[in-house]
Amino acid sequence: MSNKKSVEDKVVEAIESVEKDDNLIRLSTGVVLRGRPAPALALIKVMANFKMPEIPSFRDEKIGRDIPNPDDPTYRKALQSYEATSSSALLNTLIIYGTQVDSVPKKFQKHTDDAWVDKLASVDLPTRPENDNWRYLNWVLFEAAPEARDMEVIQKVVGKLSGVPEKAVQDAETFPGSDADS
Repeated sequence: MSNKKSVEDKVVEAIESVEKDDNLIRLSTGVVLRGRPAPALALIKVMANFKMPEIPSFRDEKIGRDIPNPDDPTYRKALQSYEATSSSALLNTLIIYGTQVDSVPKKFQKHTDDAWVDKLASVDLPTRPENDNWRYLNWVLFEAAPEARDMEVIQKVVGKLSGVPEKAVQDAETFPGSDADS
């Protein structure tokens, strides 16, 4: 049997190569992450921690029934808080479970370095550098992906790979940051 690759083998390799390249997330800092599917169960369990607020209603005596009032200021504030915290949790889950470092520019700090952690501590942000997941997540958030477009790319690539509905990704994109404590 010959060691030569068949045309079919070459086509499969080319497709796999393109698919791998499509999963690369090139950040503004020059860091490259590789996107991968985040486990559906992790996404479900994280999102189950957040209960959407109930729309309040008022009694309309003229028609004899309760009418939903989505414009209630307390409800709007609760909805805004729900959207911010759930979007942050979704983003954090996508980063932790759906990315890994592919390459880091030579002079750029790695997530295992301590100088960037010291910066967080110096501005009184809570740190947990002994926790590898905390370290990786916060390195991505504060060092590797500092621009909003970096977060958008992460959300789109990992969300697509993970089967997250486009609406959830769009909601997460409107969130201006993430929980640093997560």
